[in-house]
Amino acid sequence: MATDKRLDFIENYCTLFLHVKPDKWTKFATSEEVHSMLNEFYEKHDVTALVITLNPTGQLVPCLGFPATLKNKGVYFVKKRRENVNKDNFLDLLLVGDLSPSPVEQMMAVVEEVVYSLFMKHENLTGWPQVVADDVIRAAHRLKNEMFVMGGKIKGKTLLPLPDHLDTLESAVDMFDTLPRAVDSTLLHSIETIIIDWSHQIRDILSKDSAQPLLDGLNPLPRVEFDFWHSRQVNLQCINEQLYAPQVKKIADILERAKSCYWPALRNVFKDVSAGLKEADDINLYLQPLKVVLEEVEQAEYQQVYILKGGNNI
Repeated sequence: MATDKRLDFIENYCTLFLHVKPDKWTKFATSEEVHSMLNEFYEKHDVTALVITLNPTGQLVPCLGFPATLKNKGVYFVKKRRENVNKDNFLDLLLVGDLSPSPVEQMMAVVEEVVYSLFMKHENLTGWPQVVADDVIRAAHRLKNEMFVMGGKIKGKTLLPLPDHLDTLESAVDMFDTLPRAVDSTLLHSIETIIIDWSHQIRDILSKDSAQPLLDGLNPLPRVEFDFWHSRQVNLQCINEQLYAPQVKKIADILERAKSCYWPALRNVFKDVSAGLKEADDINLYLQPLKVVLEEVEQAEYQQVYILKGGNNI
């Protein structure tokens, strides 16, 4: 009995992306419900997508269309045109790819590894007007930086994007005066734009007030204050470590040697982060003795709460 090449095609990609074991695939491929769903995908023009995922027990689960939520990795098969999928056209008709359970992280990977990489290769821009090519490259780099910053926010961190043209930073520090004017202008503009972005990111963090829940009319417990200062301390420590990275030192050297008007702005970034981190360190240190006491108060019944004064119970 001849095998269905379309099913073999789907099996190959499920094995590749989902690492499906033979017994799991056999159970999937011999199910009447699965065959019915596959035939619907093959034969109905308006059914344009098939997604196969793994459930928590490791079984393959098909879905016609993209699911609203995805708990595990999946593989998608999408029709390029609204046609029947037959044994002769499936290779040309189907677009295949994998899905991550985290759409944002997948989008970040696509932007950085596909979109940005494509525009960074000059041969892909051959024939484009130089003004258009430069504008597209700047837009791609900006999108990449925005994805980078968003990824940090998802993890609860503030990540500082780096400027493009990093490949020229090594020589720029030592030979800044000998660089062509066009390269100087491009490099400086890229760096100065990043300094503006850094200033906004750090200002947003330092402008937050731990009393904001009270100002909003809420009734926060003491732990909200502890969490606020702990989070700020960790975040500023992360930023501080980034600012002392070798690439940032090169950026600072270039701004200083070029006598850029953004050199003082970068120095202010260092000062603000340093002062903010010292403040967060001090407040966290002095909040620790209160933390234990207030946690006990939160857990106790109102009648059991006692007064502390001068270190003695009253």
